[in-house]
Amino acid sequence: MSRFRERTYFRKMPDGTCQKETYLHDNLHIIMEDGILELASSKGRQDYDKTMAEICASLDLVLGDDETTKKHCRQILEEPEDAIVLYEVQMASKNQELRHFLCIHGYELGLKALRG
Repeated sequence: MSRFRERTYFRKMPDGTCQKETYLHDNLHIIMEDGILELASSKGRQDYDKTMAEICASLDLVLGDDETTKKHCRQILEEPEDAIVLYEVQMASKNQELRHFLCIHGYELGLKALRG
């Protein structure tokens, strides 16, 4: 993969219509958030492995040679709702963007748990 993965979404316009827009996976927070959702909706092991390979390629482009942060990201992607994994990675990580993502993700999981 020689470039960031292009993604599309529909943005709601002020007049109520929707417009298709394209963006790139060029931000660790977006890669992790979208990755968790895509892996959760994958159908079967083959689809899961393909999705994980695409996510890892995006992580390679964003993080370069930071293997420790890539390892932490893969841990989170494999167990996104495990509070112990989230805590351990947050304490071990030196990457501020990943730590910020984990704070927000943990908060969202806490709210989800409270709602039932």
